[in-house]
Amino acid sequence: VIWSEYTPDWMHSEMFYSTSTDGINWSGTNEDSPIRTDLAVSAYDPDITVGGGTDQFVHIAWSQESPISGTSEVYYTRSTDAGTGGTWDQEKVISNDQTGPGNLWIGLPKMATVGNNVFTIWDQPLTTDGKNEICLSFSNNDGANDWSSLVTDNVISFEDESTADWGSLDLITDPNGAAYAIWTEYDESSPDGSTEIHFSMSHTPDNPTTWTGRQEDIILSYPDGEDGIAADALYPSVDIANFGDGWEPQIIWSELNAQDGGAKAIQNNEIHYIPDMTFDIPIHLGWNLISVPLIQNDTNISVVLDDSQGDGNTLWDNVKYYDSTDSADPWKGHNPSYPSGLNDLSTMDHKMGFWINITAIGDGNLTIYGDYGTSTQIDLKAGWNMVGYPAQSDKTVALSLVGIPYTVVECYSPITPYLQVITDAYSMTAGEGYWIYVTADATWTVDW
Repeated sequence: VIWSEYTPDWMHSEMFYSTSTDGINWSGTNEDSPIRTDLAVSAYDPDITVGGGTDQFVHIAWSQESPISGTSEVYYTRSTDAGTGGTWDQEKVISNDQTGPGNLWIGLPKMATVGNNVFTIWDQPLTTDGKNEICLSFSNNDGANDWSSLVTDNVISFEDESTADWGSLDLITDPNGAAYAIWTEYDESSPDGSTEIHFSMSHTPDNPTTWTGRQEDIILSYPDGEDGIAADALYPSVDIANFGDGWEPQIIWSELNAQDGGAKAIQNNEIHYIPDMTFDIPIHLGWNLISVPLIQNDTNISVVLDDSQGDGNTLWDNVKYYDSTDSADPWKGHNPSYPSGLNDLSTMDHKMGFWINITAIGDGNLTIYGDYGTSTQIDLKAGWNMVGYPAQSDKTVALSLVGIPYTVVECYSPITPYLQVITDAYSMTAGEGYWIYVTADATWTVDW
């Protein structure tokens, strides 16, 4: 265990540690055990991780003012004997402020290990406007050699006008070497200007260009609020669990419970949780009109419609989609048994509705995997459109299609002719597919 503690003269804070071999008796109850060798400036926000072949390496990172650059940096030290010998390596800087503005706080490091690889993230302003991004440093030999970020800043978040919140970071790795980072960041699409949980991951985390959060903002929490009150998502924490099919991140955070309404929502925060990133679409044997409401990182049709995240026993043999943008040949199809040249539908996304012929129902659901979206724009062409419903909550047709020049909406019916016209009072539901007839081109924004 590590922590920061003020010196008796209250001039600066130092880092102390306590060890235990049984979780009951701790060394720190008998004496103060400082970690650092440089006691001239304060150390803040330490984090700890354990790794190495037999978990004998204890790695520690913290924020500290640099006497050279005049700004704060991320420092690192380690113990090679599980902290029991009382000796720690000479502290070293593992961040790099050479390309960033001086006199700005670089801090709140978070650490994780997998095998001999040690990873550290922190937030850092990259420009003089103080907008923070998430930076990464790594060592592939138990922290012994120079760290990657001493050469350049390894940014793993999307560089935009929003700042990554210094108060909320976490990092974890799984035994296969994949790493997951989360933080809070202001979300421009939020109706009340709230901070939301952002996410970045990589299967090859020692290559910063492979982190998913570099290309775009990946937002996990739902941007909501009530009566102008921002439901800020704060203080996220992530850990890894194995559910039989593989390792998956589990994430919790604190957030204003705005959906409850009333005074309780204004005053109280609750703990929020994403149980997983799968969605069960009810199906039956034969043709079904459905949609995939989660955003796909891999839009290959065989990947999107793979039921391995469920029981693996829901099978299909044919998919049909009506592409309203192709007036000459709107019907597209995919049959896995056909030669590839005969299939003209190879990808699909959360905007599409489609017919799928189910040949085995398994547990009664087609279980798909992906990310929850916050706002989706679906282009509608004059005439018939085959669309999905990528929303997290149900809404009536009338409320869903406000401002859209529609005249008819149809959904699946289990009896012939397998389509039924639905009224404005019908509740549109994620996982269903719809036919919508519009009298003019329009853009349908789904953001609830």
